[in-house]
Order: sequence, then structure tokens, then C-alpha cells
Amino acid sequence: MQTIPMHFVGYQNYGPIEKRLENIFDKAFILEYPQFILGVNEAVCNAARYSNAGPDKARISIVVTITNVDIEVVVSCETRAFEAKRYQQWLLELGKSKEYRDKDWGDYTADTDRSRGIWYMLTACDFVIYEADGSSVTLSSTIPYKGRPVNSTISTLVQRFMVSDRGVVG
Repeated sequence: MQTIPMHFVGYQNYGPIEKRLENIFDKAFILEYPQFILGVNEAVCNAARYSNAGPDKARISIVVTITNVDIEVVVSCETRAFEAKRYQQWLLELGKSKEYRDKDWGDYTADTDRSRGIWYMLTACDFVIYEADGSSVTLSSTIPYKGRPVNSTISTLVQRFMVSDRGVVG
């Protein structure tokens, strides 16, 4: 197992970290991983966007953990409160709705960008775990990277969204 921590201040300073992540992912994944880096980028963007300090002063931590079978990227930042459990319940209800359950996320969001970042994360990873208060998000994928799921309907994707409350994932 290999753990690689990274820290930076301000979204404007993410570029060199992104390059470092791409180098790490190049070595870890056997196949191409375009959706995975996009999901990680969205997690970082959300951390900066919702940071208590604002995007230019956001103190963002990224920890990459690589094993023989999977990779985990944890993005953390002190952010405005996000009720992840409530959001999870809303997603599950959306996934059950007759109108949307068998549709792609784009069919639901249409031309808006609402929840776009979370959709990118859900299609990029095997699962996404938000800390209950939204202060961190974990993106996890198997190695080799499998890419976008064949079935990416809303009802399938929402099951990948999990919430951790003091270490208990549900």
C-alpha cells in the first residue's frame, strides 16, 4: 500500500498538483482513466468553491492511497456545511422515481449545471463517499480502471453515493 499526501492553498495553485496526480494515476492504472481525473478535478473544484476561506485561500488536502486492487483519493477542505445524508436521501428518491430512474443524468439536469460535479464523480468511480458535513469526499476505483459504467442510469449511479458519519459508511 502506498499513501501520498498533498496540500495546497488556493484553487489557482492546483495545476502542479493535478500534474502530479496524473503522474501517479499513469503509474497506478493499467488503462486510460479520463473520467477518474475529471471526477477528482470536480472534487477539488467543489472544495475550493465551497471553502469557508474562498477559492483563492482554500486550504485543500488530497491523500491518494494505492493498493494492488484499488485507488482512493480523499479531497478535504474546511467548507460550508453540506448535509450529505439529506442529499443522499434525495438522490435515492430520484433513483426510485418513475420519471427519472432509467434516464441518464443529463436527461434530468438538462441545460443546468446543478449537481454536475457529483455526476462526474459518480460516473468516474466505483463509489463516492462524502463526509456527513461535506468536509471531505473520497473517490474510489478498482485497478485496472474500468471507465464509465455500461449502465449509467440515475438509479444505478445514485447507489454509488455514500455518506460517512464518524467512520461509519452508509
